[in-house]
Amino acid sequence: MHGQYPDFLTILDLIGMPSPTNCYLFNGDIVDRGKQGPQLLLSVYLLLLCYPGSVYINRGNHEMKRMNRRYKFEDQVRSAYDDEMMTEIGVSYKYLPLASCIQKKVFVTHGGLPKHTLKLQQVAELGLGHSIPHHGDIETREDEIREGLLWSDPAPDTLDDDYQKSSRGCGIMWGKEITDAFLDDNDLSYIIRSHQMKAHGYETHHANNVMTLFSASMYDGKMDNQGAVATYTAGAVWETPLITQYYANEDSDPEVRHVAKAKETLRQLGERIFIFRQELTVAFQKLDTRKDGRVSVQQWVDCLREIIPLNVDWAVMQPYLCVSEEGKLDYMSFINRYRVALFAEFATRWQEKIVKQVSSKIFNSRQHLEAAFKTFDVNGDGKLSYDEFQSALEGMGLGLTPAQVFDFIQSVDSDQNGFVNYAEFRDRFGLHWAKKANVEHDEELIAEFCTYIEGSYSNLKKAFAAIDKDGSDHISFKEFEVFVKNLDGDMKFSRDERELIFDFIDDNESGKISWKEFEDALTPVDLSRDRWENAMLMSALNVLRRSAPSLKRVFRDMDHDGNGRIDRHEFTTAFSAMSSMLGKHALSEDQISLLFEAIDSNSSGAMNYEEFLEAF
Repeated sequence: MHGQYPDFLTILDLIGMPSPTNCYLFNGDIVDRGKQGPQLLLSVYLLLLCYPGSVYINRGNHEMKRMNRRYKFEDQVRSAYDDEMMTEIGVSYKYLPLASCIQKKVFVTHGGLPKHTLKLQQVAELGLGHSIPHHGDIETREDEIREGLLWSDPAPDTLDDDYQKSSRGCGIMWGKEITDAFLDDNDLSYIIRSHQMKAHGYETHHANNVMTLFSASMYDGKMDNQGAVATYTAGAVWETPLITQYYANEDSDPEVRHVAKAKETLRQLGERIFIFRQELTVAFQKLDTRKDGRVSVQQWVDCLREIIPLNVDWAVMQPYLCVSEEGKLDYMSFINRYRVALFAEFATRWQEKIVKQVSSKIFNSRQHLEAAFKTFDVNGDGKLSYDEFQSALEGMGLGLTPAQVFDFIQSVDSDQNGFVNYAEFRDRFGLHWAKKANVEHDEELIAEFCTYIEGSYSNLKKAFAAIDKDGSDHISFKEFEVFVKNLDGDMKFSRDERELIFDFIDDNESGKISWKEFEDALTPVDLSRDRWENAMLMSALNVLRRSAPSLKRVFRDMDHDGNGRIDRHEFTTAFSAMSSMLGKHALSEDQISLLFEAIDSNSSGAMNYEEFLEAF
């Protein structure tokens, strides 16, 4: 936090005071540069004393007397107190650990790793009470480790060597190979470090196995960066931490601070609710025994407290987040309040590409509607819970993430009561076609033919090829008539009806049907897709927005000539590298490919990644 007291207060506002269930780890560089270093350091020390077992402090490279002399913290202490106070603070630095380990899985240190193999036992054996020598005075392996933990930085993923010299003059820039070896040798899953300002408050490195976390927003009064805090839920340290970003409010007026805090808190809570909307809906449904889309306020509070890893008094926040009547609230209205906005032309193009692909897969996989509904309705109660429906749809290979499948199900649930009945299911999955006939009789006739094609061929390309006997890529009326005359069963059409169907598909009245005309006329469409399109797009955009800082770093590493552009392969590689960090929220391969096509509207084979990332 570098002596920036408003950041300290903002973090306590957002995350809450320390407690046995809300532990803090301050990762060094508490002092220097900021104007309120003494107040900040003593406040953190007081938290350590007042909440033993709930507050931990790592030492940073600025918890060092020679750094304090250079960056004015020593002057601040002497001005506010005296030389003796500075001496005691200098002694206290020696008893701050250089690293901590969260639940034996997440390694947290201020700087990074040394250049040689490092075991956790070696870190533990460093002990406390030691001074940190200057770089030129290092003689022992122990001092080399201490320097690395305080001073090192992660090298770009593209570094070929294990490490390289640091421009800081202390520590090294360590490479991905050292990270991988350290994690494997010590059975760890992640490294969190600080030591570098980041525009969004955090950034990931080394295939998302290392995170830089920086909590001093608008650093030194000269930067416009956000600050960030990483949060882990107990028992979930194998996952990527939840990141809370902020700008500290420096206004001294308590009322102004209160209003700013309230707005920021609601924004942060809204973001978390959106991220966890799927888990929340499933939890609400299990409590909704009457299946009327409502739960009690207490049930709502209990669900949010269990699912969202924030130390928040949800009962107090409830009136600000959703409306309740007589102790009950409509949980789907609550879930649907939260959205992500993006204003960029490529978003609409991407949405259209994904929807077209998904609609095709759904309708081509469609069984008889009533039989399909009964198959999905595992418990046979005549209603599909989101859980039942999700399991069925995820097995259809739609190319959607679990979160996007969830949004699709929400669009089927037209009355938004948290369950899908057969009428909603039938209305959503009944077949409709993009091109409409002119009169009702003709429409029924066209629908009969389209239904036959849809049910007899796995895709329209195969149907077109079956009719186009001469392989000319156009269907003549003679070819069409021969095909229709030979249809099986009761599917018989008079000559007038055959001509009507042919003319309907032959949009340009050329006497021949092209593939495009055939596809446009016979492609089934989702007439109630609008709300799902928007929800799906918001879900995907939220993933992109959260990933933007990490993507920017990866894109820049790939941009070898520095022209601000990357090609399709580099784009997809970057997203693949992000997949492990994003988990279930990661975009599918199909969506990544379609996203590049939407951005690269002129088919140049490359895209400007700065413009892309700035759209969020």
